Amino acid sequence: MTSNSSDIPDNEKASLVGSLSNLKYGSFSRALKTFAKTINKSKKIHGFSPTKLASKAIKLRNKISHNSEISADLNIDIITKGIRQMVLGLVYFGANTIFQTFQFICPQTR
Repeated sequence: MTSNSSDIPDNEKASLVGSLSNLKYGSFSRALKTFAKTINKSKKIHGFSPTKLASKAIKLRNKISHNSEISADLNIDIITKGIRQMVLGLVYFGANTIFQTFQFICPQTR
């Protein structure tokens, strides 16, 4: 059955098809969180679990991109070192499998 052979009104079909086709695209935040969940949960990266480090990195990125004040719990040095360690682990140990799984699409700048 194709989308055109259903009894769903055209405007709802178009909305559903659009929503479903967007599932292959995700935000940077979601991709980083998903990646962090694949790392051994007992592993600490500069004192943080991978998911906590990803959350802090996303929070820091949002603060920087919105030119907001960076709070003391967002230590730029430790977070960037942690993300660097995470990326180096990806490059050295998982590049072949990880890069086949993730697709990063950068939106156009405004």
